[in-house]
Formats: sequence, structure tokens, C-alpha cells
Amino acid sequence: MAKEKDTPKTFASLLDTPMSEISRPKPAPHGSYLAMVVGLPRYDKSTKKGTPFSEYAMRLLEALDDVDADALQEWLTKKDGTIVPLGEKMQRLTFYHTPDSLWRLVKFLKDLGLETEGDESVGDMEQQTPGRQCIVHIKHSPSDDGETMFANIDKTGPAD
Repeated sequence: MAKEKDTPKTFASLLDTPMSEISRPKPAPHGSYLAMVVGLPRYDKSTKKGTPFSEYAMRLLEALDDVDADALQEWLTKKDGTIVPLGEKMQRLTFYHTPDSLWRLVKFLKDLGLETEGDESVGDMEQQTPGRQCIVHIKHSPSDDGETMFANIDKTGPAD
């Protein structure tokens, strides 16, 4: 369980954090992870074009062989030397709802083991995702200004 000082309860308490304790979070090391969907997807629209999307919270459960062990250890180690369990780390996975990209969401649903035999819609299938697992691959992408690297899930696969 997190200590109370480690988990601010309000925005105001975040602003009370000494500046010396704040640093830019490091991106997750690239590679493959076993991950689990946490909760239902969040539905929204992109800020740039207003494209509707669904976003999944993915809890990382296990790093696979293609993840650098030293980079993983460094990522999980806080400034004070404590180790954060991998299971506390989350990544977001976003699927845009356009005719040309809907296939990616359908592939993800199948990677989670969701198959349809009837006429269930994609939206119906999305409601069955919480708690399901798949393999996610994290890749590093530069920010628009080139100054920051982000860890993004670029593909998924079945957890077999």
C-alpha cells in the first residue's frame, strides 16, 4: 500500500511537492509484456481532429525475453532506491474509430480471446474486455518537438 505522502489526494497537494522531488518519468523499456485490461475502455475524441476513440488501461504483468533486464530494473527503481512492482505500471492503448482503422480494434479483441459466433457488435465485445490478457509490444516514439521519448503500445498479440 502506498504511503499517504506518496499518493496526493488533491491537485492542491500536488502543488505542495518540492520542485527538487519532481522529475520527468522515464518511458517503459521497449519490448514485449504480458498485460491485462483494467476496467472498461474510456471513450473520447482526439483534440487535434475530433476523431472518436476508445482507450484501454493496460496493467503490465510480466516482461518477456525481449525486454532489457537492466533497463527494466532502472525503470522500476525510484530515486530513493525503492523498487516499484511491475504490476503497478500501466500503459494506455488507444484505438481510433474510423472505417480504415477499426480492424486494429477487432484484432485486439481477438488477441484478448474474444471471438464472436453471432452478430455481436464491436461495442458489445468491448464490454467483455476487463480482466482479459494479451501480449503488448512497447515501442519508443519521439515527441513532436523531438525532446522527449514516449513509450507507446504499437501492437498486440494473443497471450497463449
